Amino acid sequence: MDNFSLGNLVCYYTPDINKKLKIGIVIESKKDDFIVRWLWYNKSFFMDDEDPLFNELNQQYLLMDSLHNRKNCEVFLKILNSGL
Repeated sequence: MDNFSLGNLVCYYTPDINKKLKIGIVIESKKDDFIVRWLWYNKSFFMDDEDPLFNELNQQYLLMDSLHNRKNCEVFLKILNSGL
């Protein structure tokens, strides 16, 4: 399991096709959990070009901050670099 800490650049990815779906930064790190602020998402994967509604919903929901428990951390989160 990766040791997610404050300032880590992380990605949410699909291991089966090895594609980054979202990239964010850890903005808060506690003993049992951490919060990621998502900065970017894969617009083609989430169908931004299909309809303006997708673009609006993706901006609203895909880029929200998310809380992740360290014990139940998703297999799909990976550290891209370490914090300072």
